Amino acid sequence: MASRVCHFFQQGRCRNGESCRFSHSGPQQARGAKNDNHQHTDVFRVPRDDYRTLTIWLSQVQHPADVLPPRHLETWITTALSIVEADHVESKQRVTTHLATAGGLAQIKQLADSAPSVANVNDCKTFVDRSAMPLLKIISHPDIIRSALLEESLFAITGVIFGVGGTRAVRFFGSISAALSSTTVDTTLNMDKMAAALLVLDKVVDLCRTTYLASINAGRALNHLQALFERGFGLPLPTEISVATQVASFDLVVDGPGSLRPKGPRHSNDHQNISHIKILPSNDELGALHTEYLPVVDPKKSHLPGLAGVVDRNFRLLREDTIGMLRDAVRVATDNLRKSQNRDTKHDIDARSHSRTMLYEGVDLHGVRLGPKGLAMEVSFDQPKLAANKTKTALQHWWEASKLLNEEALVCLIGDGFAAFMMVCQEPSLSAKKGPKPATSRRLLFEDAERARVWLQLIEPDNFRFEAIDECIQEWEQRPLILCEFPGILLPSFYPTLQALQHQSSRLDVPFADLIASQTGQAHLDLDTPPDYARLPNFAFDLSVLVSGQHALRFVPGQAFDFDTLGKHSTLDAAQQAAIIDALSHRLALIQGPPGTGKSFCGVVLIKVLLANKKQGKLGPIICVCYTNHALDQLLEHLVADGVKQIVRIGGQSKSEALQEVNLRKVAMSMPYTASERKNYAISASHLEDLFKQIKPLLAKVSSEPTFDDVKEYLSVHSIDHHRQLLGLFQPEGENEEWKVVDYDKRSPLERFLHPKVAPPESNQLRNISELHGIPLADLAPSERQRLFDDWCQGIVETHKRSLKVMLEDYERAQAASRKIGDEQSLRCLDQANIIGLTTSGLARRIHLMRRLKSKVLICEEAGEVLEAHLITALVPRIEHCILIGDHEQLRPQIQNYDLQAANPMGRQYSLDMSLFERLISPPTVDAPRLPHTTLQIQRRMHPQISELIRTTLYPHLEDHPSVHVLPPVPGIAQRLFWLDHQEHEENKDHTRSFANLYEVEMVAAMVSHLVRQCQYGKDDIAVLTPYLGQLRLLKHRLRSMFEIVVDERDQADLVKHGIEDNDSPEGTVVSRTNLLSTVRLATVDNFQGEEAKVVVVSLVRSNAEKKCGFLRTTNRANVLLSRAQHGMSSKYFDRTVASVQLSISFAHVIPTLQLWSQSPTILFDTLQKAAVIGNASNASLVDINVLRDAMFEHFTTMSSVMCAAEELAMAAIICARDSVVNLAATATS
Repeated sequence: MASRVCHFFQQGRCRNGESCRFSHSGPQQARGAKNDNHQHTDVFRVPRDDYRTLTIWLSQVQHPADVLPPRHLETWITTALSIVEADHVESKQRVTTHLATAGGLAQIKQLADSAPSVANVNDCKTFVDRSAMPLLKIISHPDIIRSALLEESLFAITGVIFGVGGTRAVRFFGSISAALSSTTVDTTLNMDKMAAALLVLDKVVDLCRTTYLASINAGRALNHLQALFERGFGLPLPTEISVATQVASFDLVVDGPGSLRPKGPRHSNDHQNISHIKILPSNDELGALHTEYLPVVDPKKSHLPGLAGVVDRNFRLLREDTIGMLRDAVRVATDNLRKSQNRDTKHDIDARSHSRTMLYEGVDLHGVRLGPKGLAMEVSFDQPKLAANKTKTALQHWWEASKLLNEEALVCLIGDGFAAFMMVCQEPSLSAKKGPKPATSRRLLFEDAERARVWLQLIEPDNFRFEAIDECIQEWEQRPLILCEFPGILLPSFYPTLQALQHQSSRLDVPFADLIASQTGQAHLDLDTPPDYARLPNFAFDLSVLVSGQHALRFVPGQAFDFDTLGKHSTLDAAQQAAIIDALSHRLALIQGPPGTGKSFCGVVLIKVLLANKKQGKLGPIICVCYTNHALDQLLEHLVADGVKQIVRIGGQSKSEALQEVNLRKVAMSMPYTASERKNYAISASHLEDLFKQIKPLLAKVSSEPTFDDVKEYLSVHSIDHHRQLLGLFQPEGENEEWKVVDYDKRSPLERFLHPKVAPPESNQLRNISELHGIPLADLAPSERQRLFDDWCQGIVETHKRSLKVMLEDYERAQAASRKIGDEQSLRCLDQANIIGLTTSGLARRIHLMRRLKSKVLICEEAGEVLEAHLITALVPRIEHCILIGDHEQLRPQIQNYDLQAANPMGRQYSLDMSLFERLISPPTVDAPRLPHTTLQIQRRMHPQISELIRTTLYPHLEDHPSVHVLPPVPGIAQRLFWLDHQEHEENKDHTRSFANLYEVEMVAAMVSHLVRQCQYGKDDIAVLTPYLGQLRLLKHRLRSMFEIVVDERDQADLVKHGIEDNDSPEGTVVSRTNLLSTVRLATVDNFQGEEAKVVVVSLVRSNAEKKCGFLRTTNRANVLLSRAQHGMSSKYFDRTVASVQLSISFAHVIPTLQLWSQSPTILFDTLQKAAVIGNASNASLVDINVLRDAMFEHFTTMSSVMCAAEELAMAAIICARDSVVNLAATATS
């Protein structure tokens, strides 16, 4: 018996099996595995017996000439199916790859050609059972059809089935159709055959449109085929439009996109089909004066019907919101460049796009290198004026604090009529294997006090196009360029989503299309259909997890449910129970959760129910998406806390320590490659290295002047006569072994050729360059020699560029092949997951991987904050069940362009910031169907006095849980709610869009200081909220000297993005001043949705004579602001500004409620006296106190003996102050 444990077995790599001379008794672990939650099954190793079967099958067909007889061919293809159906990834890859070889394709061609006529039904049945169906099941196997590594093999196989002009496919599938349509028994088997046929037919039909092979189930394939076949007939005729009532309307004529515009396209990037639009604006588009075509939210006015119109609208509006502001900023920068204006400011603000830009002058272009993501170019420029005359240390601090030109920052090289968008990247390595550290690339910005350097890379799809780099170099050689940066704008946040929408526009395979893109006059819209997997025979949801497994509880969609048992044995309230059952009953379920009602709790419960039914419904991993990384981390942390296992987090922006070990990148490190993958990876790596070594010197050649040796080499191929004559000029005739001609001309060969001592005289007639190619060199005048030499050099450079183009295309393909191998590894990891969490942007970046998952369920948290475009791209074709959880009455999705917002009267027609969640619940048009939804009704966060603020305005059915009635009062404050009115006007001195109010900053500081001194609140219990980043910055600087301030990372990023944060501010978001018990949270309202605090202090900022309240005009933002506090809330405002808001929920409605609850005095401020005034809401009496802090600290206090004494002193001061005021008033009257 072996005494030693096999080292290869422990790593999962031993192929000797039982014959191994070492022990296999020890634990087996994949190489590099560290996470116990992700132990991978050994499905890629082929057992010895199966391996023998595989080798025999492979050996039967080696060459195209090895054509098997019909009987042997049937056996051969049946054996292939049995190998594929075994649970070995390696076998599936080997079989599929072999079928795509020349020999395998010859057998498939023979098999397809043997399809009998549809008239012979019995022959068709035999053909399907023995030949066609095994082949169809192989190439429609889930593990094969979704494999990125086998994409090309499937393409080759379906190409053979398709045949020339599709003739072979017509006969092949005609025989299958005849056989299946005549079968009347064994329905289940017949359905399996039909599913396989539909899947393969979908791929064959798609062959003539695209090479991408998506993985979709049979039902989705059928819908996809119908969409493709009927797309051309989808435009409704005028007689088909039914109008319920005649309503007077006046519609402005809007020119359509591209060729639909009567006068033709607006520019070269204006197309009717969005898949033809370049995402980044072209030079022609930047110079165009016409307004872009923007489709409105009303589907009847779209130039495309149904789903195609929805995808088109979301693409164009999202592109306008992101790319549009870049386009306008570049136009402004170009105008400034033409006017040669001095730029002394840190950044420019475009009044039209409101985009912040940073301009760098004195641009020079240097070397070009090949990086891991494409071509990169080194650019140098003058140090910005704000960084001028600094020491190296100070310069380094300035660059680090500014957060400018960080990796992946979006920039644009701008000239007169020229623009090239690029991204900041790390300095590319000089070798194919190693690259510099990020700090090394960052150091280039401050190494030289006069000039900064940075590396820029091209953006896909142009990232490997040298022509784009060449255009930049040629433009730079002719005229000066400037470098324009768009701080805070990251291309990965929107570019992949736009790409995914373009892809969906050609596929039209989005699930729930009938609900998402319902059309006016649609005959039937099934709103109550359960998900497809729940409609299978004998399926019922097992809900025992809701009652802790103590009772057997099942639910069949469409049948009555026992709510009594669920209510007695679970912690769910009635609304939560209804929401859970409703979500399981609808394929597209909507759950509205007002503040504090437990949206996240319901989401976790639903996930646990679905996981309990994962095996029965073959659900695959459940995909959980959120718009922000913060919300996603919170959701996954809740799942971890509830004991959910096998969670995978995709994306590198997670800040959660609890999720670091389940990041996909780390989990995938423990998944070994199969033998085929290792082989292909080694081939790809070797090919990439060889190409890199050839591209590197070629890049140097195209960027430099050709040498004389280059000329000789070029002529040896392209002009033999001139090559011989050129060599003869430097080897005189008559020279032999006895005689040698001594030439005393020491000039270089090039100079001697261009300026010979003896040459024909200059001709008065200029000969054409083509004519010079046929004239002997000795007969050419010096000027003609120069022209001919320049033409040779140009030919040399063009030859190098053509070679470089081919090599770069090969390099890009080799990189794609290498990534596919990594995707296969990741896919196997994700297959073993229960939960896959990622943001909507992260899903768009990995759309090709996500489309291959077996997932049937998608859950979206905070769906009311997610742009419709992001959610549509998240709906991959396999999804059968989508659950959206959110609240459309709270914050809407954030967009940049106010002209596209629903709050803008002009932007309401576009309503880009209307989420899909809101559009389905509350459609913008009266004739659009409303989807049923469930609303949670019992809130467990706020004291009833606080919840009343939103109950009377937005949620009339909102109820208070008994637990909130006993929430403790706020120590040091007589009442939970009070309103602080003042008349100090706002400021906007930083020339940004944000506002600030210094007076309120001091008020907030005094209030927070008073609350902290009560010593009753711990970390994160006190939160300070404000709608404006400008006020956030002032509050941060004011409070950090007193407390430990925790600024939300999203707000910190927004401060940097909008250029509001000072460069000399300390690094980090936490500034320690006291112990953790004194921590104060500071955030904007927009980044505090989903959060809560025991006490909330609000600074509304706006105070002006014009009564403009800005952000506060939107009900959604006001709703969030008023619903964050648990125990108490204080707010500072200017009554005449805030009360002027006339909306369904406005502070004009809230103030009376506050006064009703506030039985103790409310603090008011008088502008003229600059003094605090205490007013009693019951009798409106006023008294004067000159010191604000004493008033807060001594009047609003806890009932202790010390504070009672302080109150007595304060009251004495009040009486004295009141008498003084009365005497002054009497004197003034007399």
